[in-house]
Amino acid sequence: MNVNKANVYPEQPVLEDFEKGNDIVGLRQETFAIIPIQPGKLVLPKVEIKWWNITKKRFETAILPEETIEVQAAPTTTRIPTNKIPSNVITAGTHQQPSKMSHATLTKLIDPQIIWPIISATFLALWLMTLYFYYRYRSYNRHKDKPQKINRAHEKKLNSVSKHSLKKACFENNPKQAKEELIKLAQELWSLSTPNLFALKPLVNDNAFQAVILLNQTLYSKNNKSNWQGEEFWHVIHPELKKAAKIKRNKAELPPLYPL
Repeated sequence: MNVNKANVYPEQPVLEDFEKGNDIVGLRQETFAIIPIQPGKLVLPKVEIKWWNITKKRFETAILPEETIEVQAAPTTTRIPTNKIPSNVITAGTHQQPSKMSHATLTKLIDPQIIWPIISATFLALWLMTLYFYYRYRSYNRHKDKPQKINRAHEKKLNSVSKHSLKKACFENNPKQAKEELIKLAQELWSLSTPNLFALKPLVNDNAFQAVILLNQTLYSKNNKSNWQGEEFWHVIHPELKKAAKIKRNKAELPPLYPL
């Protein structure tokens, strides 16, 4: 889901498969957190979900209509000026006492030769503490970002290997191997939690899903395995894999929802 003037944070989809009589029912629930980044009108786009009506034996579309909401600016705090208290007014709870210290005693207490070294030492200590905490902060960020970069590189390498294996299986007309590699890719790109290929229905277009159905039928058929056209299957499913990989990269580049 892409929303102008807002950041969209998808949560982990909830997938569930269960048996109902002789049928297998699959459920998928997706939740998004939408955080506006500026005030004004925010348009939530229309959402269309295609699904297979097992009673009417045809595809149907569920539609969530477009909705516009008004985002208000954050309220600003107004500083209330405080009135100056006249010098001749004594506030409650205070009283004046005549000074009992002589001028010589006061000069001795605030001797510059004593006070300035103390002030200098205090500022030096604060400066050293600032440098220490700045170094700790930079070191923490370096160590925190390094595993993320390694994980992304590792994930990209896994996607590339799985995609290459799927392409090889398709061009060798090996439907069994193609299904195994497609399930691996689906788990990496769409976080698919089930090996059931029918769970790809809301994730790919109609042509790609029909190709997946044909692949599944080929695997459970006794005579059609040799007639499966793996190269044609690759050309249909490959654009959907590229689109899913791009969406996943864009999600990884979003700023954190609750930054530290």
